[in-house]
Amino acid sequence: MDRPQRYAVTLPGPPGRHGPPEVVVVHLTGAYAAAGEPVYADEVGTFRVAIEGDVARPLTALPGPGRHTCLHAVPLQPQLQSSDDEGPGRRAVGPFFA
Repeated sequence: MDRPQRYAVTLPGPPGRHGPPEVVVVHLTGAYAAAGEPVYADEVGTFRVAIEGDVARPLTALPGPGRHTCLHAVPLQPQLQSSDDEGPGRRAVGPFFA
């Protein structure tokens, strides 16, 4: 089974403040966690998670207060190589299609 190359991982907002969650896009690194899950990291490599199914387990400390041991992860479609790949009626909006 091919693993997704990218995931969107949702970080909860500040507790008790009703702030919006933050979404971080992580990429497959080729490394594996001790339990055998593939490791994904953000663009600069400071936020690392092990992902199994739709659950991301942080391997590095999360920014801000609170400690979350599991986060929601959504696989993303491969990135477009050029505007010719968008197809009729589809336009790229970030990592998604509109």
